[in-house]
Amino acid sequence: VFGIGVGFSILVILGYQGGVSLAAGLLAQALPDPANDPRILLVTGVGGVMILGLGINLLGLTRIRVASFLPGLALAPLVSLLAAWTG
Repeated sequence: VFGIGVGFSILVILGYQGGVSLAAGLLAQALPDPANDPRILLVTGVGGVMILGLGINLLGLTRIRVASFLPGLALAPLVSLLAAWTG
């Protein structure tokens, strides 16, 4: 119905998406396991608190300035490294 060009575009899409998928798989092997890395867990926790604050703002319960938590995304891994360094 759409013509032979659509059939050939499948090859391009398959190559592009396959390449992205393979690159993501290789990158996942190079990065540490996020379930065990305390820096990633801390950043995830700060992000969760920010999302909780956004939800409270949307409900209109109180006004939380969520942008004030943005430095926490950068400071959380540093605090983890400092804690590991000091013992």
